[in-house]
Amino acid sequence: MENISTVYHTGGLGDFITAFPAIIEWNKRNKSCRKILLGKPSYGILGVHAGLFDEIWDVESAAFSWLYNLNSPAHPSIKDMLSGIQSALLFTSGDSPVLARFRQLEVKKLLFQDPFPQMRIHIADYHLSLFNKDSKPPLKSTAKLFPHPDFKNEADKKLNGIGRFITLHPGSGSERKNWPADEFFALADKLREKGFRMVWIAGPAETEMSFPSTDAVVQNAALPLLVHILSNGSLYIGNDSGISHLAAACGGRCVVLFGPSDAGVWRPVGENIVIVKARNGDCFPCHPSRDKITPKVCKRSCMSDISVEEVFDSCKKVLAPLQ
Repeated sequence: MENISTVYHTGGLGDFITAFPAIIEWNKRNKSCRKILLGKPSYGILGVHAGLFDEIWDVESAAFSWLYNLNSPAHPSIKDMLSGIQSALLFTSGDSPVLARFRQLEVKKLLFQDPFPQMRIHIADYHLSLFNKDSKPPLKSTAKLFPHPDFKNEADKKLNGIGRFITLHPGSGSERKNWPADEFFALADKLREKGFRMVWIAGPAETEMSFPSTDAVVQNAALPLLVHILSNGSLYIGNDSGISHLAAACGGRCVVLFGPSDAGVWRPVGENIVIVKARNGDCFPCHPSRDKITPKVCKRSCMSDISVEEVFDSCKKVLAPLQ
């Protein structure tokens, strides 16, 4: 029977991408195994394209519900699938039923880690600390994402010969982390004066947002398609979000805005990343911690206080080598 090395990860897009350095290290220690992601296929496809995984098992399928209920029996076919696992890296807490299930499987090499650090350490370094307890691992160790040829034609249609362009993503997983949309639009006006076209990346939360009719809008696109677009843009601008981590992993120039969350922990990893940080008050950081402030009380003043000029100046500095 073929030996299987499994990585279990069910977090968000940014969480998944920041785990790449640890997954690379894990794979080095399990070279002879078939590499399986037990996670979300919509994110996992990035790992397959990056060479981190050979296959994805959809953790959200009904077949794997057995992992979360210790009182339910496993379907024989699932037991057969899991019986070949020789090593498993689980991004889950110590009291997770998933960890208990993998212990029942008597996996020979089992490593787990809570997805979120309890100290102020960059998330990529935190994950790498699984393998290096005595020294700080290199922050720049990450997987580069390259455009996959299967999505080139679709990307070309979306861009439609646009020329030099800048991508902007005005959303995130939390409204608290968003710079006001009007500020994004004002910034886009200034960037057009520099001779760039705008491409807006929009997700489900931006469905009702009205974008300038002269600009391109990419709505609810598959992640491999976004890799093409982000890799070809001159600059990316966004909030602390999974798409910002995706843009950084594509190797492009990025300006990323931080307010409620700590850039020291959550900033994207890359060589051309500029962070614009809000002037934080006593409530910082309030994301992802829930005990400092509630959404009803939060007026997002930390993000709204970031000026268009401040972000525009950062963009000009990043774009200077292209002028």
